[in-house]
Amino acid sequence: MCDKDIGITYKFMKKQHLLYLHLSVFLFGFSALFARFIEMNSLMITFARVLFSGSFIGLLLLITRENIRIVSRKHLLLLLAHGLVLTAHWNAFIFSIQVSTVAIGTITLATFPAFIAVIEPFVFKEKFRLINLGYAGLSLLGVGFIGFNLGGMNRGYLLGIVFGLIASITCGMLVLIHRYFSRKYPAPVILFYQQTTAFFIMLPFLLIFRPAIEVNQIGLLVIYGILFTAVAQILFIKGLERVKGVTAGLISGLEPVYAILFSLLLLSEVPRIHEVIGGIIIIFVATLVTITQNKS
Repeated sequence: MCDKDIGITYKFMKKQHLLYLHLSVFLFGFSALFARFIEMNSLMITFARVLFSGSFIGLLLLITRENIRIVSRKHLLLLLAHGLVLTAHWNAFIFSIQVSTVAIGTITLATFPAFIAVIEPFVFKEKFRLINLGYAGLSLLGVGFIGFNLGGMNRGYLLGIVFGLIASITCGMLVLIHRYFSRKYPAPVILFYQQTTAFFIMLPFLLIFRPAIEVNQIGLLVIYGILFTAVAQILFIKGLERVKGVTAGLISGLEPVYAILFSLLLLSEVPRIHEVIGGIIIIFVATLVTITQNKS
């Protein structure tokens, strides 16, 4: 195969993996609404999400007969830590939306690209590019417009912002761990260990606190766990095989835009002018970074 053919093949694969990322972020944007649709506390929702998502991934591995062996103790420990971070992330994100609004939870979550832009070059020993800080800064500017003038700060909004930032930091950590493993193991294998760990971390808390289970909402939990969690995560990790974490993070800035749009259509949460301006900025940044990273 000549160099030209290799270049064309690489560009096609890069576009394909960018598409995986965009589709996964679309699904993640809709998934934020499940924190409102499902009338249970964040611990129960997260546990059910892990249970159904992990079961689907386990079944997928069984059908495909994928090798789930981990090659080193270091990798195993990091995957176990991966599950711990996921537990903190999902609980914080769902709780943030429950005590405030879909907009606040997803807006504060969208700050994680700034964390990735600063840390990623040092983690992967890559050249630090100031342009990444520029992209992250523009993304944060969009977030700032969306979050501007929240209509009166109350305890729920404050808690939503605090736990949204916790979700943001842990999300940045998840993206970096995903990228580290994305070329070492298939996406379902990574998620299997991640969510099995999260399952066993949360199980003792469920036995202690015994949260209520709404039987009539199990169907929503199944959909949430399979389509909007397992499938979305597999697509996201597949995208990271050819796309840098900072690029994935900036594309993920579309998540609050999708979430706010869906909350308008399904929950009648009308966005303010600040949210519209911020959404336009975030879409512009996500589009710009997708084009520039594809050309580079």
